[in-house]
Amino acid sequence: MPGKMHTLLENLDRYIEVLTLSQSVHVKDWDISCVRRGFEWGTYFQQVYHRFHTNECLRNALEDHLRSKNETLSACIKNYQYITFNDLRYSKEIFCMSLLQNKALSKDIFQYIVRQLKNLSSGEISICSMSNIMCQKAALQLLLFSSSIASKNPLENPCVVTQAEILKNHLENRIRLLKGDHQFAVVADVLSGIPQPSVYKILAVLLLSSETCDSQGQVSLSHLFLKWLLENDSAWTDFCSKINCHLLSRLSSKYVIVSKAYMDFLIKVGESMELDVHGKWVSSNAELPFNTFRNHFESLMNTSEDLRSATEAKLKALKSQDGDYDLPGISIWTDILLEVKKIVHL
Repeated sequence: MPGKMHTLLENLDRYIEVLTLSQSVHVKDWDISCVRRGFEWGTYFQQVYHRFHTNECLRNALEDHLRSKNETLSACIKNYQYITFNDLRYSKEIFCMSLLQNKALSKDIFQYIVRQLKNLSSGEISICSMSNIMCQKAALQLLLFSSSIASKNPLENPCVVTQAEILKNHLENRIRLLKGDHQFAVVADVLSGIPQPSVYKILAVLLLSSETCDSQGQVSLSHLFLKWLLENDSAWTDFCSKINCHLLSRLSSKYVIVSKAYMDFLIKVGESMELDVHGKWVSSNAELPFNTFRNHFESLMNTSEDLRSATEAKLKALKSQDGDYDLPGISIWTDILLEVKKIVHL
C-alpha cells in the first residue's frame, strides 16, 4: 500500500501541475493530445474521489498532500487557484473551465473543446459530466467578452454563430425539466447577464436560424426569446436600433408578432421626428437619422410581397392620418413614402 500511495500522490502532483498550466499562457503551445491527456487525468481523479471519499485515512492523506502542494504553488504563482479534495469530484469540469477561460488558448484547441460540447447528446457521457452547463457557461463567457467580432452581419460571423449555438445548448439543458414561468425566468436571467449589443446579435442568429423553426424544442425557446425582447420596451428598442434593418425585415417576415412590434417601433420613431432649422427630419428621443429610418422601410418593402403590401398600406394610412399631404417637408410619412417610391418603384 505505501508504494501505491506514493504513486497516487505523484500522479496527483502531475494533475495539479497540468491544471496549473491550463490557467497559464503556456497553453498557447498545447496541442489536442495535451488536452486529451488533461481530461484523462481528470477522469482518473474523479474515480479516485468516488473510491476514497469515505475512507477517512486515505482522504486525510490526500487532503494533507493537497494542502502542502497548494501552499508551495501559491508562493510562486500569482492568483493561484487552490484545489481541495472535494474539487477532485469535478476534475474534468475544472480542467475544461480553466482552458475555456484562458485567453491564451489557441483557436484550434478552443474549437476542439467547443465541438465536444456541441456534439453532446442527453444520453452520452459528456466531457463535462456535471450536466456540462458549467463548461458551456465558461465558453459563453469567453466568447461574449472577446473583441474579435468584425462582420456587421451576425449571420456571417462565425464567432457570433458559435456564441448562439453555445447559448442554445446551455439554455436547452437548463430548461429541459422546467415548465412555464420557470423556463422564462431562467432564459431572462441568462439573457440579462449577456452584455449588449452581443445579446441582440446572438438572438438575431437564433431567431433566424432554420433550426429554430424545424425543432420543436427550439420553437419553444424562440418564443421565450421573443417574450424577453417584446415585453421589455428598453430591450426591444435597443434591439431594433442596433440590429441591421435587413435582419429585422427577415424576422418580421418570419414572425407575425415581430412584424407588428417592429412597425410599432418605427411608428413611434416617426412620430418623434420634427424638422430642424435646416429642414431635415430629426428625432428628439431616438438615435436614428432620417436616412437610416428610411432604410428600415425600404428593407421591409424588398423582403417579401406580403411585407411590401402591408408596409405600403400602413404608410399610406399614416400619411392619411397626418393630413394626407403630397408636398414634401410637411409630414414625415409623406416624405418616407416619396423616398421609398424612388427606390422600390411603387
